[in-house]
Amino acid sequence: DVLSLFSWRENFPQIFERGGFDLIVGNPPYGLSRDEQISTAENELLKQIYSSIRSGKVNKYMVFMARGLELLNSRGALCFVVPNSWLGIRSAAALRRKIIGMRALESISVCLFKAFEDPSVEAVVVKLDKSRRHERIRIEHLYEPHMQQAAKFFELPAAECSGDPECKIALTWSPEVLEVLRAIASSSQKLSERIELFEPLIALQAYAAGKGTPPQSAEDVKRHIFDRNTKESALDIPYLEGSDIERFQVNWSGGYLHYGPWLAEPQNLDRFTGPRVVIREILASPPYLLRAAVVEDQFLYNKSVLHIVADRRGKTGLQEMQALCAILNSKLASFVILHKGRKSQRSLFPKIVNDDLLDLPLPSNFDRHAGQLAKLLARPGQIPDDELNTLVYECYRLKNSHVSTIEQSLASKKWHAAIAQNN
Repeated sequence: DVLSLFSWRENFPQIFERGGFDLIVGNPPYGLSRDEQISTAENELLKQIYSSIRSGKVNKYMVFMARGLELLNSRGALCFVVPNSWLGIRSAAALRRKIIGMRALESISVCLFKAFEDPSVEAVVVKLDKSRRHERIRIEHLYEPHMQQAAKFFELPAAECSGDPECKIALTWSPEVLEVLRAIASSSQKLSERIELFEPLIALQAYAAGKGTPPQSAEDVKRHIFDRNTKESALDIPYLEGSDIERFQVNWSGGYLHYGPWLAEPQNLDRFTGPRVVIREILASPPYLLRAAVVEDQFLYNKSVLHIVADRRGKTGLQEMQALCAILNSKLASFVILHKGRKSQRSLFPKIVNDDLLDLPLPSNFDRHAGQLAKLLARPGQIPDDELNTLVYECYRLKNSHVSTIEQSLASKKWHAAIAQNN
């Protein structure tokens, strides 16, 4: 197909005599370039043109942001309404790095109200400004559509975003929060750096039209034809729902999944046997956002459950998994996910993703404290939260002021209100 290209320079010659637009305001289209929303020819061309700022499929609003930035003159400004997921998702990392590297991000206004009829779209207003370098990004919270002034705001150093490997932009990094995050980072290493112990993985996908052998139909997916209420054959394996997972325990609801190549994306059963930590994807209400438990028996589960499996060379035992589970269920881990999670600050179904687990800070002295942490889980009865949190704080060598910031942050009524509605 021959594309009919629009020439901005030919259609707005007077604008480009001045180097471009002074101001661009808009609400660009959202979504990936699937289902022919963008033609195949257009999609391939956009992939080539914007290869430096995309990862995977073309997301339309990101292309609009990149192109809008190009069309501004040297003192121009751009103001777009975009999904808040842009602030943290990996596929937007290159675009974030470009914008923040230019120090062009002036402010982000967080819409804490229903901005669109579609409740799944949570919006932020992003303002880019090329007239000067913005070393600090203004983050403001808007609770009503007609607010003339933000009810709450703070300034985030652009250098803090640049220092993040994916250039994530957090909406809650006050100076006190930043101090705690730095303290945690100084006494830890990422979980992904301990691959000799742990491997966070995404669970299987049971249903998807057109996938599996033979391919599943849309009706198969709708009816969940491989779900079982009872064990009818050796291929029927206990199946966990996300709601089966609580802090430190699994309450299996009794379902089974008929396992085999007919599943959309089956995985090796070795991943679903032996000591491992399972984590519910949807976050709970503060102060404990994460719901993690250690399991040893064979269970299958879908992507509503994340899991961390043992190193395949056999260096990880039950004790290490129990210690990791203790950390995940602590206030410190909830604090980290709340402030650094890629999708944790949504008001609708906030969640933890696998990349968050890969980035989870594990204390540098984990091996020395693993036995003590694991003993807490081995005790009969309820896990003593106060003792657990105190021990975890000690593992990361936090000061009393750091602990106070964590406790106050997780006690915020705003987070309780935003997250509790989804549980």
